[in-house]
Amino acid sequence: RRFVLNEMVQTEKDYVKDLGIVVEGFMRRVTEKGVPEDMTGKDKIVFGNIHQIYDWHREFFMGELEKCVQDQDKLAELFIKHERRLHMYVIYCQNKPRSEFIVAEYDTYFEEVKQEINSRLSISDYLIKPIQRITKYQLLLKDFLKYSSKAGLDCQEIEKAVDLMFLVPKRCNDMMNLGRLQGYEGKLTAQGKLLQQDTFFVTEQDSGVLSRSKERRVFLFEQIVIFSELLRKGSATPGYQFKRSIKVSYLNMDGQVEGDPCKFVLSCRGSSERLTLQAANVDIKQEWVRSIRELLDLQSSFLTGNAWREGGREGGRDGWMDGWILLNSCLLFKSYQLDFIFVSAYILSRLALQNPLEYQKKESGSLSRQASSSSRSSSSHSSTPLKPASSTHDSPAHKPSKHQEEVSTHKLTRMRISAAFIQGFAFKRVVL
Repeated sequence: RRFVLNEMVQTEKDYVKDLGIVVEGFMRRVTEKGVPEDMTGKDKIVFGNIHQIYDWHREFFMGELEKCVQDQDKLAELFIKHERRLHMYVIYCQNKPRSEFIVAEYDTYFEEVKQEINSRLSISDYLIKPIQRITKYQLLLKDFLKYSSKAGLDCQEIEKAVDLMFLVPKRCNDMMNLGRLQGYEGKLTAQGKLLQQDTFFVTEQDSGVLSRSKERRVFLFEQIVIFSELLRKGSATPGYQFKRSIKVSYLNMDGQVEGDPCKFVLSCRGSSERLTLQAANVDIKQEWVRSIRELLDLQSSFLTGNAWREGGREGGRDGWMDGWILLNSCLLFKSYQLDFIFVSAYILSRLALQNPLEYQKKESGSLSRQASSSSRSSSSHSSTPLKPASSTHDSPAHKPSKHQEEVSTHKLTRMRISAAFIQGFAFKRVVL
């Protein structure tokens, strides 16, 4: 254990030194030297957030690692505690493909900078260091876990740290591959969380005619499945060309193909075309089938609600409540299924326009049931029908007319529905 910790500390010092060459050497020289006119602004893309990574490791993380040499039990806690901070590596990797492209485009310029600062390595060699480091942590923690287990120590926290440092590099790799996807005209950040990505051999079948099996990189998001073709095969920096996609809302799946446990079938509802995906092994196939099935089950649980069919009509489930439950569950549980947020708001708006007075009553009742005891008084106040501003209407003798109540309720309805959509858009902006 001590040997592993000493290696982690020493390699951390070397890593911080390398980052210093990028920040204090390359970045400073680029600022002083200036960049070619057609490269203006691109230098920020080249370096991404490496300055932030450098500052954190130099000013904080390296010192904390050194303390762990004296108190080895704090190592796992150190990584677990700073999980969110390590997300800056995911951001760095998301930018990395664009950085690589610019460095390759202006290789002569960066070679000049290298000579001017007397660097033994190229800028590309240094910019890959953060990616190598985040992977190295996982390997060292695995060794630390192995020796801790042999010593008969409690390994629960160390196992958590190992799992965490498995996920962070995976997210980094996911972001780099996404950054290399070309030709997709939509906005990837609007497709929800990236759940899976892998390489498959894909066979297309339409009206009984089979195509030749083709290698495809497939990305599974919460709202879409994207198929892409591998470019520059064998290159250290492969690219992916968009070929086709299927929205999850139209997706069908057959998880079993007779005679081959590594295959499953995807199809688009309303189309006769079937795509047979062959995974590299059974584990990959099963993981994909599980992820897709969870998505389809989630979608089905939303879509089978009577709010969609009954629209709040008498005799069915309460469409108003379905709409509010759907909207609030999406927001509270931070579901990335943003389509459902807007559809739930649409359900409410449709019902509200049909019967605004009923909407106010239903919506107020829904909110009051969800409110905590500490906020009941404010909820009941907000559900009270709006009163006209004139003081003459405050007395029982001047009770608002039915028309005035409807106008007031229409205003409240518009405010509520606007708030629902604003919630959805704000949620989308914050999360994605």
